[in-house]
Amino acid sequence: MAARMDDAGDIAAALRGTALQGHPVGEGLGGTFLVEQVDPVRLLDAWQAAHAAMPATGRWPVFTLPGDLDHEPDAAELADLDRVARTLDPWSVYQRYGREDAQDQGDVERYVRAFLGDDMVAAALEQLTLPTTSTALQRWTYDTLLADPELASRAFRGSEYLVGTARWHTWPEVQLVLLPTTSQWLAPAWVPYFGAARDNGIPALAAAMWQWD
Repeated sequence: MAARMDDAGDIAAALRGTALQGHPVGEGLGGTFLVEQVDPVRLLDAWQAAHAAMPATGRWPVFTLPGDLDHEPDAAELADLDRVARTLDPWSVYQRYGREDAQDQGDVERYVRAFLGDDMVAAALEQLTLPTTSTALQRWTYDTLLADPELASRAFRGSEYLVGTARWHTWPEVQLVLLPTTSQWLAPAWVPYFGAARDNGIPALAAAMWQWD
């Protein structure tokens, strides 16, 4: 990895020959650089171009809305976030439901009907000891899907809209931010991701990104 670029002209030169050629590059908050005038319908092309140039720029690319950068982390904050990201269990923070929330028959019926369909409700009630927990119910659902490819395919078709890009909202204006790091898990130090404002949310998000990386 080359040394990090800290000059707008050098960064613009590194982007020549890519989908970002000719886009204005300017300084942003917290040591970032902003690549302006990116077409909101070509976000993937733009991000891939910036990512491919990262060996030259030494900067990880993210997208924000204009004006969304409002924090300038210092070196001590970044070092602390990097340390915590490597040690914190993020999944205890980002848990939609309590792991041991009690689930009665009505809860199980609603959950299974929503995810697997009416015909699987009887099997769930037979195989789970009621009352059960959120963890046990989710585990049973996961194991049931793994054991039945046809059921898994049917369940996926019913929730595909949740994991695809077809329902993404397209903003009329965006900005490509080049962070002064190649460690993607440090991005939450600059960018206020939705949902990360919860207690211990930013360190937990960094920890999840570190694990994925």
